Amino acid sequence: MKKNRKIFLAVFFICTILISSFASIYGVSQRKQQCNEKEYSIISTSVYEVVNNEISKPIFTSVTMSNDLFLIDFLQNEDGYTEEQAIDLMSEYLTRLKDATHAQTAFVVSDNTRRYYSYDGLNKVIDTKNDEHDSWYSIFVNTRKDYDLDVDIDQMNSDSWTVFVNARIKDNNGNLLGVCGLGLSMEELQNLLKEYEEKYDVKVDFINSEGLVQLDTDMVNIENAYLHDVQYGKEKDGYSYVNSDGEYLVMRYVDNLNWYLVIHGKLDKISIQEVLPVIVGALIIILANILAFWITGRKKNNTK
Repeated sequence: MKKNRKIFLAVFFICTILISSFASIYGVSQRKQQCNEKEYSIISTSVYEVVNNEISKPIFTSVTMSNDLFLIDFLQNEDGYTEEQAIDLMSEYLTRLKDATHAQTAFVVSDNTRRYYSYDGLNKVIDTKNDEHDSWYSIFVNTRKDYDLDVDIDQMNSDSWTVFVNARIKDNNGNLLGVCGLGLSMEELQNLLKEYEEKYDVKVDFINSEGLVQLDTDMVNIENAYLHDVQYGKEKDGYSYVNSDGEYLVMRYVDNLNWYLVIHGKLDKISIQEVLPVIVGALIIILANILAFWITGRKKNNTK
């Protein structure tokens, strides 16, 4: 009876040690996950503020530009200028605007003549029916939005990827006069993201509501790749956390851009260096107790 009791106590003691060991490992795991949550939230906030601030400037300028009385008057009386006069006037206006804002490009499209004025003169006369690249104009006009972002290639700058801000120009009665805006270099935005990716070992993307990548450090993904493993929502706090395939995703809706910011980061797993001391310690205690139990049993048998 006494022998059975001692065996029971030994087993109970060993189980207690094992449970304590696993609890310790679980605690380390939980602390690591909490650190992940905090770190990625801080990173997302920082990226959000930097990129949002960078794009908010051309948005503000484009919207202000669309309400410029000079530009409205010009479009209402465009037929009163010769083509050469109109081009010179718009070229000077847009050059000043581009230089003042340090934008990659500045443009005005007249809904009347469909002339695409740029800082460099007359870029083209857009044809939304026969030129696929000009479809952006009719797409934006049909949205009826006051402004919108459009990621596209800039034909004036070696077909480089550009974030265009399109703003609607209207007369006092709300009738469409044209579209104006600025273009922000994609490369500049990518450089901002690269700093965070390299510093924190994360992946940063901006996607639209369909999951299509709008901004990425890899040019191949822009307007080509989709992120499917995300949760959409416009919660007040702006955050959604999704665990998937060993990745930690932090997602935030950027109202100004109508995009979603997604931060991908690997969950920190418990390393063998962290677990090994706990396991070794538990094994030593268990073996020591087994050995002590065995020696005690031997002594009692010898005494008998």
